[in-house]
Amino acid sequence: LGDDLSENTVLVRSLSLPRQQAGELLHMPRQKAGWEWMSFFVRRLLPGDVFRTLVKEGQGVEKRAIRVIGQQVDSSLALATSTWNKARHSALSTVNGLVDAAAVALSGGVDNDKHR
Repeated sequence: LGDDLSENTVLVRSLSLPRQQAGELLHMPRQKAGWEWMSFFVRRLLPGDVFRTLVKEGQGVEKRAIRVIGQQVDSSLALATSTWNKARHSALSTVNGLVDAAAVALSGGVDNDKHR
């Protein structure tokens, strides 16, 4: 092992396949590697092959990610709407209180002028 490797380093050797055979050479699931979110694998394809499983898996991961992010956005929007409504209600209550106080003060001032 080189100087760049630590105790947590995972060293994996690929499988041997006949030269002209497609297949999985290396598979390292994230759980086995101790990684949080990423797996690693190597697959040999023959000329003209398309690895459809990878595309399907990627689409599944993408759909799950979109669903999770969408839920978080929905939650954030709900919180923002609630906060906005509370702030709006508070502002309207304050303005209405000030208007009422001003109306009372002005009506008292007008009455005082009439009595003079």
